[in-house]
Amino acid sequence: MPKTNRQQPLTVGIGLDRSVTRPDALTRATRFARSPGGWATAYSGAFEVNKTGRNACQFDVRKLDKHWNIYYGAMNGADWRAIGGNRGGRSNACGKCIEVKGRKGQTTPGHKIKPVIVKIVDECPSWACKKGSVDFSTVALKAITGYSWDKKRINWKYVECPSKENDYKPASPKPSPKPSPSPKPVGPTDVELSILNQLED
Repeated sequence: MPKTNRQQPLTVGIGLDRSVTRPDALTRATRFARSPGGWATAYSGAFEVNKTGRNACQFDVRKLDKHWNIYYGAMNGADWRAIGGNRGGRSNACGKCIEVKGRKGQTTPGHKIKPVIVKIVDECPSWACKKGSVDFSTVALKAITGYSWDKKRINWKYVECPSKENDYKPASPKPSPKPSPSPKPVGPTDVELSILNQLED
């Protein structure tokens, strides 16, 4: 059944975790692999998947990987229905991952645009999210655009969900190499000092 208790998002969003069911769901997803893009918004913070009501994917957040309790999103109603689902209202988008990138001019000054992978755990109703739009956690939105609460243009596509923690964690910056210590000045040896002293005498 469609959700009725979803509050109007401050900057729109919802999300959670769990993998998709049937193999054919992946095949159908390929047909919708790329989106022309839409708006990115946010509705709640880390570990707040159900803040605006029970997620439409019916995921148990306690069993959801910690990472996906932070980086989650709610798919707009049009794309939620386009990918198919069951009569209970659960879309095949549930548990799928999308790779999202911000757009030039749609991020904070100096923000480095890079792909961010987010798991779909909920639906953002059509009145709140137009086709191509996704509602995120505030952490995910900030990683994508540099803004925690805002409405910015994005591009996204379906991708395979990472299976290993290192695949979805940002790479840690490599430490800068330490400068080589300056060579210590070498003084005259005892023999050289003895010769110098004799010459001075």
